[in-house]
Amino acid sequence: MVRCLPLWAIFTGFFSHFWLCTIIITYLPTYISSVLHVNIRDSGVLSSLPFIAASSCTILGGQLADFLLSRNLLRLITVRKLFSSLGLLLPSLCAMALPFVASSYVTTIILLILIPGTSNLCDSGFIINTLDVAPRYASFLMGISRGFGLIAGIISSTATGFLISQDSVSGWRNVFFLSAAVNMFGMFFYITFGQVEIQDWAKEKTLTRL
Repeated sequence: MVRCLPLWAIFTGFFSHFWLCTIIITYLPTYISSVLHVNIRDSGVLSSLPFIAASSCTILGGQLADFLLSRNLLRLITVRKLFSSLGLLLPSLCAMALPFVASSYVTTIILLILIPGTSNLCDSGFIINTLDVAPRYASFLMGISRGFGLIAGIISSTATGFLISQDSVSGWRNVFFLSAAVNMFGMFFYITFGQVEIQDWAKEKTLTRL
């Protein structure tokens, strides 16, 4: 299990996914108030919009993935890698664009909404991939995957706090570019090593009676 690259592809995906998600969850109100100079009341309302979008994209992404599979339009491995790639690439592009549109209130809000929204497309990708590669141990492996996500969240939130404390403008730019780099690494690692076949160590062994 420890040497299983498809499993490490899932763990890497979780790490990358939660890196940026934790920053949005933790620092979104701070970003809105400090960069857009929005008051606390309006900041609270705006901060809720990305999570509404995230919930909607989770449902829509799941429906689309099921449609593609039920109509045999794409293979399972293609669906997993497609939605994983979209869920890591699209929010990265939005994050990298943020420093360049800070002067545009509407564009910034749209990008902030799109980051968690598109990020949740991963729910139809590597997020549920443990059910494919090791259905017997899916719940156990999901817990480990979330652990990797938690570690990513601790590191990313700490790094974000340090970077923006040095210089607000360049700090936020470095935060978003670093997050994009982490996401890109996770995307390429999963595309390279992700699988959907049940792994040998996860198969139930049958005993032959003599």
